[in-house]
Amino acid sequence: SNNSIFYINDIVTGSSSYDYFNYAFGDNSVIVSNGKIYAISNDGTLAIYDLSSEQIDIIENDSISSGRNHVVRIIDGEVATYGDNTYGQFGIGDDSSQDKFVISDEPWGNKDIVKVSTKGDTTYAITNDNILYAWGRNDKYQVGDGTNIDKMSPVQIMSDVADVEAGLEHVIVLKTNGDVYGWGSNQHKQVCDNDSTLITEPYKIASQATLIAAGGYHTFYNDSAGTLHGRGFNDSNQVGYPEEVDSPVQVECGSYHTVAIDCNGYMYVWGSNSSNQLCATLPNSAYSTAHPYNTGIIVRSISAGGNFTAFISDKLYVSNTLKYGSDAYQEVTNLSDKMITEMVVGARYSAVVDSNGALWNFGYMADGNYSSNNLYVAPYELKYPYSIKQIDSYRAQTLAVDELGQVIAW
Repeated sequence: SNNSIFYINDIVTGSSSYDYFNYAFGDNSVIVSNGKIYAISNDGTLAIYDLSSEQIDIIENDSISSGRNHVVRIIDGEVATYGDNTYGQFGIGDDSSQDKFVISDEPWGNKDIVKVSTKGDTTYAITNDNILYAWGRNDKYQVGDGTNIDKMSPVQIMSDVADVEAGLEHVIVLKTNGDVYGWGSNQHKQVCDNDSTLITEPYKIASQATLIAAGGYHTFYNDSAGTLHGRGFNDSNQVGYPEEVDSPVQVECGSYHTVAIDCNGYMYVWGSNSSNQLCATLPNSAYSTAHPYNTGIIVRSISAGGNFTAFISDKLYVSNTLKYGSDAYQEVTNLSDKMITEMVVGARYSAVVDSNGALWNFGYMADGNYSSNNLYVAPYELKYPYSIKQIDSYRAQTLAVDELGQVIAW
C-alpha cells in the first residue's frame, strides 16, 4: 500500500554486484544503496533510512571468557570458573585447581557481575554498578593494584568502568565517560608509548571512546568519530590499518589476527592467516594482510582467540584450519537447531551458550579436565555447573545443596 515502510532483514548476501537494489511497490519505490534505504512515496516525498550500527543486532559476548588454561562464566550474576588455578585465577582464596565450575569469592556482596574477561592467567569482572575487580596472575602488574603479587581473591581496582578486555599480560578498560586505561605488560607498546616495559598502575590512553579490544599483545580502541586505532605487537600485521574499517561495532582479537564487524554488518579480517583463521583466501593467496579484508559475510557476532575464529550469521561457523578457499570456514552442524546467545574462542578451549543456558564446549578442557589431552571436535555439553552434595524432591519441585552450601532449586 502507499507510504508503507518495509523492514528488510537481509539486504546483501554476496558480491558487490548486490550492493544496489531497486524495489517497486505499487506507486512507491525503494532503493537500497551503500547501507541506506531511500524510500519515495507517490507524492514524491523522499525518506532516507540509514542502516547504522544501531540497527545491527550485535550479540555481545560478555558472560563467558577463555583464558590460557581456565574458563570463566557468569552464572546467575556470580563468577564461576574451572580449569587451572595455579595463579589464583579462580578467586577462591587459594590455588587449588578444579575440573568443575566453582564460584569465586564475592567481595562485591549481593551485586551482580555483568562482564567477565580473561585471556591469560588473570581474571577481570565488572559489577552492575560499574566496579572493576581483578585477580590471578600479577607478575606483570596486570591485576592493577600497584603490586606484582598474585591475587588469590578478587581485588577492587576501579570505579565507573563500562567495559574490560584482557590480553595475555595486559588489560584495557573503557570507563563510562569514554576514557580508555591500560596497564600490565608494555613490552610491545600494547598499552602506551612509554619506554617502560611494565605499566604498574592504570594509565590513561585515550578519551571519547566507545569500543575497546585486546589481543595477546595488541590493543584497539575507537575515537569519537568512530575511527579504530591499534597499537602493540604487529609481527603478523595483526594491528595493521584498522582505520580502514568503517565505524566498527565489534572487534575481537586472536593471538596474531583481528576480526571486526563494520557499521553495515560486514566481517573484516586481517593479520595472520597461517591457520586459516581469517576464514577467507586472501588476494594472491597471501598468508597475512595488514589491510582489513572484507569477507563479504554479514554477521551478528564474532569471536577470536589463539589461531581460531567463530562467527554467527544465519548459523554458527568456525574457521577451518585444514582447508582454504570456499571451505575456509564450516558450519557447526551439531548445533544447527540451537539459538546461540554467546560464544568464546580460545587457544585451547571454545564454548557457546544456547538460548536455554546450556554450555557447549569444544577443544581441550571441554570435559572439564584442564590437564586432559582429550580433543573434542564436536560440541560437548556440560550438563550442570554445580557439584551436588545433597538433593531432595517432592512432587514438582527439586531442591539441592552444592558443595559450597548454596541452595539450588528447579
